[in-house]
Amino acid sequence: MNSIDLKQDLLLLVAFMLSSAQGLYDEPVEYGTFRLIDSARRLLKIMEDYDLSDQLLSEIKMCVDEVCEDAMDDDKQRQYLEQIIITISQEIQSC
Repeated sequence: MNSIDLKQDLLLLVAFMLSSAQGLYDEPVEYGTFRLIDSARRLLKIMEDYDLSDQLLSEIKMCVDEVCEDAMDDDKQRQYLEQIIITISQEIQSC
């Protein structure tokens, strides 16, 4: 894959994010959480596809995939997201 492909994939992600934002005006509030999680998942996939990922990001993507694919209640989803965020925060602090 090349930079033109990367640009196209990123443009599609931006389009998804902006159309999601527009849709939220008329959709239930809960959709916002899923759309943000799905945006993160899509970005992590792009990073993986273009060899911009590493072991930590691959693990985070697996966790995000699980949040998207499993039928979790709000409390469980919130706790799971909190753990992912803690992992990312620890990594940022160690840099």
